[in-house]
Amino acid sequence: MGSNLHRTEHNTRSFTSRLREMWKRLQDFHPNSYTFTKALAEQLIDDVAAELPVVIVRPSIVVPTHKDPMPGWIDNLYGLGAMWTAGQKGLIRVHCIEEFAMDSVPADIVTKTTVLASWARALDIRIRPLPVGVEPKGVEVVHATIGSLGCTFGDMEWALTEDGLLDKLAFPGAIRDPKFYRLDNPIAYQVLHWYHHILYGVVLDTAARLTGRKPRALNLYRKFVTSCEATAPFVKPFVFEGINQRLLQILMHPADEEAYCFMDMYEGRDNVDTFRKWSYETIRGVLVYALKEEDNYEKHRPHHDRRVP
Repeated sequence: MGSNLHRTEHNTRSFTSRLREMWKRLQDFHPNSYTFTKALAEQLIDDVAAELPVVIVRPSIVVPTHKDPMPGWIDNLYGLGAMWTAGQKGLIRVHCIEEFAMDSVPADIVTKTTVLASWARALDIRIRPLPVGVEPKGVEVVHATIGSLGCTFGDMEWALTEDGLLDKLAFPGAIRDPKFYRLDNPIAYQVLHWYHHILYGVVLDTAARLTGRKPRALNLYRKFVTSCEATAPFVKPFVFEGINQRLLQILMHPADEEAYCFMDMYEGRDNVDTFRKWSYETIRGVLVYALKEEDNYEKHRPHHDRRVP
């Protein structure tokens, strides 16, 4: 029994060691396991593309819905949703990131693009633009993105602070007044990160220990930093070829336009009132649908006014 257990532990350590060695080699062209496993999945699909009617839809960063089933719908706190929640609850105040248009696509646009791409593939409609006489090779790929129409972190900062979105939505349980600072200077970020996050976390954890509660703030901040480091490869400008997605909008039957057309979103990107409405619905969606909290500013306002500045 003891010998078998020892052999099992040895094999496990050996297997883990081989995996780590393999990962070191893969890191030269994949920043993390997330992109690596996606590449593996796409390779498997490409291998059967000649035998099965398959198509690959690649979404960019998915955010709450634009219109369907209702504006702002989301059921998780992945990605930007987690950052918005941490900011609205006063946990996170500063973030070090360059200013660029983030390709963040609403979830319903991803769904509609997927349906249209599946429809086109089922009817053997080739949407990939190719020169005359050139036969398509491999699986067809459609990017579900919005490109340069995505909002920048400067846009978010404007909506949250200058436009007063932070004062229109109160997240229950906020530990202090929500504020948002975007910095592109790493040194300035480290200083403010220490002041707004680390020092504040020490104060919160000390107070928790003195009152017999479990200290959690510093651990949350460590997770935040780790998360930022893990997602750093994605938080930069990307250029996605979006012509296939646009062609799908043109190819659809007129009777399907009401359900599957989303070109109106592109038209309203530079309209201040439209962007203001989209910002409100997005943050409200995180509050109501992901956190399942009540959207009642007047009810939560007394607590909102008592928060630490």
